[in-house]
Amino acid sequence: MYRKIFELGLSVEATSLYLLLDALIAADTPLNMENVESRWNATEEMLKSSITELQMNGVIQVNGNNFTINPVSMWTETKNA
Repeated sequence: MYRKIFELGLSVEATSLYLLLDALIAADTPLNMENVESRWNATEEMLKSSITELQMNGVIQVNGNNFTINPVSMWTETKNA
């Protein structure tokens, strides 16, 4: 986990999604929608919003149902997510 995630001004939900993705990596579990949805505790609407927010900040890329965490050097701070 990169502590920079806490410096981007993200919502609690978007930060939580990043932490969930990081935990999946640590557990050697594929980063896909099925694995995220089965562990996500908030609404589907909040999940979609969090995905969009992480994409807007360069934290993740989404390819179909799969997620990729970008290198920290690509992450950008925003207050307009």
